[in-house]
Amino acid sequence: KYDRQIRKRLKEVKMYLWEDKNYMIVPAAKCEELMREGRALHHCVGASDTYMKRMAAGTSWILFLRRKEDPEEPYYTIEIDVKEDGILQWYSEYDRKPDRGKIEKVLKKFKESVKRKRAQEAKQEIA
Repeated sequence: KYDRQIRKRLKEVKMYLWEDKNYMIVPAAKCEELMREGRALHHCVGASDTYMKRMAAGTSWILFLRRKEDPEEPYYTIEIDVKEDGILQWYSEYDRKPDRGKIEKVLKKFKESVKRKRAQEAKQEIA
C-alpha cells in the first residue's frame, strides 16, 4: 500500500543517486527492495513497515550503498533525512559497520555531492 506513495516521491530523491569509481548509492524504489535488503543483511529495514511509512511520508529515505564490482550484492543500508539531507543511520550485515573508516569517507563524499546538487537546484530556482 505504500508503494504508490513512494513512487510519487521518487523524483524528489533522485538527487541521492551517486557514484564514484568504487561505490554507488541508489535510493530504494519500492517496499519489496527494503524487505530483500533486510533479509540479505539480517537487519530491520524490511522487517516492519516503519521505513516504508517514512518513505511514503517523505520524512526519510532508504538508500543502498553498493560496491560497483558487484552492484546487486547488498553492502550497506543508509537512512537519510530528506529535509536536512543528514544521514540518520548506516549499517551493513547484522547492524555492524565493517570497513567503517573507508565507508565514512565514502559517505562524506556523498554528502558533499548532495550539498552541491542542492546549491545547483537553488541557483536554478532563482534564475
